[in-house]
Amino acid sequence: MYRKTGKYKLALIESHKALHLAQTLNEAYQIESAYRDIGKAHHLLGRNDSAYHYMEKSRRYARQLYSKENSQQTSFYQVLYDLEEKEDRITQLNNIKRISIVIATAVLVIAFLLFRFQTSKINNERSIRQKNNDLLQTQNKLIKAELANKELAEQALKKELEAKSHELSSKTLYVISKNQFLESLRKDLTTLLKEDKRDNKKQLKRIIVQINQSFNNDKYWEDFRTAVEKVHGDFYQRLQKRSPDLKSNDLRLIALLRMNFSTEEIATLLGISIDSARVARYRLRKKLHLHKNENLTTFLQNL
Repeated sequence: MYRKTGKYKLALIESHKALHLAQTLNEAYQIESAYRDIGKAHHLLGRNDSAYHYMEKSRRYARQLYSKENSQQTSFYQVLYDLEEKEDRITQLNNIKRISIVIATAVLVIAFLLFRFQTSKINNERSIRQKNNDLLQTQNKLIKAELANKELAEQALKKELEAKSHELSSKTLYVISKNQFLESLRKDLTTLLKEDKRDNKKQLKRIIVQINQSFNNDKYWEDFRTAVEKVHGDFYQRLQKRSPDLKSNDLRLIALLRMNFSTEEIATLLGISIDSARVARYRLRKKLHLHKNENLTTFLQNL
């Protein structure tokens, strides 16, 4: 079976075991058969010298067995001739012939059944292998399609995030530009207030109040927060779970810190002084319960 299935080295090992056992039991027929099997295995392995050596041993054993059998048969027939009548010998030979025919027929039937069984087994195994191969190919196609879909989804998500990030940057730049203008305007108006022109003071104070309200209540802050949520997912939800008492001003400051703006830039965006921005950062650290060695910006970017 090892030789038939291509496992020639294993076949060679088993044949040597059979030879050793046959030699131990002094079974001449088995010794001749083992030599023949070893020679076939060496031939299939491409070892023609060894194959020839063992096949020659098998042929010599076969000739010896044949000569021995001939001698034994001659002696046997001679004894029969001497002990029995010719007629009895013929009858016995006929009986042996009939038995041989029956045995030969039985052997042929068994061989045919074994052949059919082996053929059916091979066909079934071939069919199972084909089905497994088809199933494997189908699974590979599904996996490739799923990977392609995931890549497309990732690309689409990446593009969407890039668009949202661009939108967020655009809104931030707009707010910076507008607040810088308002800050400059407020400084000019404050200078005018210091001048001793009483007729203009009331109107100038009203303008400054409006500018301050513009800093704090601009509708773009809401758009800015929405854009941050789209880019950074459920960031605000995780933040509220950690510190539920955060106010709207805190959330504005957090969004700007998350985007890695400096204290000076934050002061301009919020319309406050740099010192006020630093105080706001300090208060925010306390609300978030940060340790002294924890960096506020790093903590928010990693949250």
